[in-house]
Amino acid sequence: MNEQLTPSLKLVALHLTNVCAHKCPHCYAAELAVKSPKHPDYDMLVKVCDHLISSEIKEICFLGGDPATYPHVVDLSKY
Repeated sequence: MNEQLTPSLKLVALHLTNVCAHKCPHCYAAELAVKSPKHPDYDMLVKVCDHLISSEIKEICFLGGDPATYPHVVDLSKY
């Protein structure tokens, strides 16, 4: 019974943006958005997703800030 177990990731949480207008008192995103509101480059996120897919990640969860504020969230979801 010396089988080695190989751990594998099944889910990755990908932060699409730090932009959020909700200002929830319990959330870190409001502070980040005030300091430096920005969205990452779409092509870079596609490369990240390609790498995750080739690594056999089964699920990618989009987080943020507010992921709905990311201009290409629909395109990235379809990708």
